[in-house]
Amino acid sequence: MAPRPLAPGARPGVGRAPRWSEGIVGSMTHCAGYHAAAVARGTSVAALGVDGEPHGPVAEGVRELITLPEERSGLERLDFGRCAVTPDPEHGTFTAVLKVPGPVVGGVRLDGFDGRWRVRHGLVVTAVVIPAPTSERVG
Repeated sequence: MAPRPLAPGARPGVGRAPRWSEGIVGSMTHCAGYHAAAVARGTSVAALGVDGEPHGPVAEGVRELITLPEERSGLERLDFGRCAVTPDPEHGTFTAVLKVPGPVVGGVRLDGFDGRWRVRHGLVVTAVVIPAPTSERVG
């Protein structure tokens, strides 16, 4: 594959998400003191995600601004209504089980995924990779 820009054009896509070149999947995150990006070829990875957030309680009033009332009770149980997340602190991993129909990848509906997380330097950083279906992978 010849070199090319990963995200051509200066205008973001839907929800201000980056617009990756055809055949590229990626994710970006940023917060105070932290910026990260991950990219992969779509032939090997169907989707990926990275996130970094300050490790600590959410400032007073913010939770009410960013959640619905029915979501708030789920936050106490790590059950977000559409996805139940179970962390494994010993291994720095988590399992997420979708409570709604997930995306179809290679003809198979995903009902959950696994990821990794770390707490370092005052941040919680997470990463998820959804491999492309085996029949679609190349080299």
